Amino acid sequence: MDQAPILSVNDTILWLKAALSAATLAALYARFRRTPASGAAAQALSVRTKVFVLLAVLFSFGVFHNLGNFRGGSFIHYGEMFHYYLGPKYFKELGYYDLYKAVIVADSEQGNTFVRMPFFTDLRTYQNAQRATALLDADRLRGLFTNERWSEFKHDVAFFKQATQTPNAPGLMFLLMDHGYNGSPLSTLILGTLTNAVPVTRLMWLALLDVFLVIAMGALVFRTFGFEMGALFAVYFCVNVLNAYDFVSGGLLRYDWLFYLVAAICLLERKRYAASACLLTLSTMTRVFPAMLFYGIAVAILLGLRATRTVNRTYLRFIVAAAFTCLALFLLPAASLGSVLQPWLDFASNTDLHNQGVYVNHLGLRSILLFEPSHLSLEAFVEAFRSSRTNDIVRHWQDIKEYEFTQKKPLLIIASLLVLSGVTAVIRKRGDVEKLLWPLLLVYTMSHPAHYYYAFLCLLVLLFFRRHNSLDAFVPLALLLVLNLGVLVTDAFRPSPIVFYTLVNIYLFLCLTAILAFEIHTNVFGAPLFAARTSSGPATDPHRMPKPTIRPHRRKARGRRK
Repeated sequence: MDQAPILSVNDTILWLKAALSAATLAALYARFRRTPASGAAAQALSVRTKVFVLLAVLFSFGVFHNLGNFRGGSFIHYGEMFHYYLGPKYFKELGYYDLYKAVIVADSEQGNTFVRMPFFTDLRTYQNAQRATALLDADRLRGLFTNERWSEFKHDVAFFKQATQTPNAPGLMFLLMDHGYNGSPLSTLILGTLTNAVPVTRLMWLALLDVFLVIAMGALVFRTFGFEMGALFAVYFCVNVLNAYDFVSGGLLRYDWLFYLVAAICLLERKRYAASACLLTLSTMTRVFPAMLFYGIAVAILLGLRATRTVNRTYLRFIVAAAFTCLALFLLPAASLGSVLQPWLDFASNTDLHNQGVYVNHLGLRSILLFEPSHLSLEAFVEAFRSSRTNDIVRHWQDIKEYEFTQKKPLLIIASLLVLSGVTAVIRKRGDVEKLLWPLLLVYTMSHPAHYYYAFLCLLVLLFFRRHNSLDAFVPLALLLVLNLGVLVTDAFRPSPIVFYTLVNIYLFLCLTAILAFEIHTNVFGAPLFAARTSSGPATDPHRMPKPTIRPHRRKARGRRK
């Protein structure tokens, strides 16, 4: 039987996403050809058009959830829930490192279902370990629990074994080869409160939280930025193939960080700097990499200091609110975890271990630096990384590439600094919302997140859609949609994961590079590739015109004022 597409349940969903992406691309082109930019009022749209667009949004939402064709027949993502339910619920006992061992010990008291498990991941080293090593540590692991908590833990483990059809399917054994629970202490506090309040038999209540967050995100954008941008944001979020339903939807608060970011952007658009800073800090304290978005505001503050020797009051409110929020959220987990500093030290150590790794489905500039031709063929990959020492070819590949990464890290730093300088040049003359959003490109260069974290690409819709020059707005949005189409078409050919994610990373690199280069060329060097189109003729905004025409234009304007 043919292999299923990697990022879609079936071909129908894949081609529906492709059709929606292509239709959105065509609609955007028609939109920007007809009007100056999305700043035009949505009242210009007829009622029929609005109804049609809303139906398209609802249909996209349905396609995002595979039109009800849920994995394994259940909306609940048991793989995600296993980590994000058990991890925070028993974090006081197990921390970041002992979850898998404790599950194996619990299983040994429930019939030894895992007796034939080839290996599991040692969460302290991310190396393969044998089941026997966990059983040798059984007394210590049981001693971490009270009798009541150990019985409850075994009950929860038994639930997930049944839900994942272990041992009739790889089920839970496969999950023990992953990388454990990696939430921050703040996430652990939030999730631990929920998981200790909601029994494992009521996971649907927890799984629906993300559905509400996604709906709330769309509603915030509709209300803050208007009908057209809200619709484009919602559709792109739903069809973004890197944000596929199969990976995190149906889990537990996997979109909370993105919701906080969207809310922070909407508040900043409304000039509510303190509230925006609080939510941006909250997102940072749950997922870390959103901290990069502070960079744009930092540049604005430094430019203000250079020009006036003072900090703008609005930015001062932003700084103070972010600082107090950070302090409060840093201290808050101690109320549950019993220590202020130790949980954060453990999180830093665990994050450092995780970030040193190289993974098949993680995307970033790191993968470009580690690319080699064998990644484009499964047969060549197997041949290149076959080892007499282990049968785990992927683990052997990871070990080799992790060592290679330590050698190439200076190249990554240099490339990141180049991107940072480009982003800095772009945001110097931008508004506050754009200053906040442009550093998203640094996520690709300075970190190496799993592909589903690129759900944040929907935020680039808020960055480009309202531009005065219609084609300047259309080009980067078109690149994002073409990226989506390219990934979907590649997925349709059913490549192996290593080939697929290598190609996706190349597409993403080309897309983000083209967006940054286009922006620098047109808006930093003042050489737009396209003349601005408006309803009354070419635009005459002096900030958008080539440099040689600015002074004559201004002299003419002064003559009219006289």
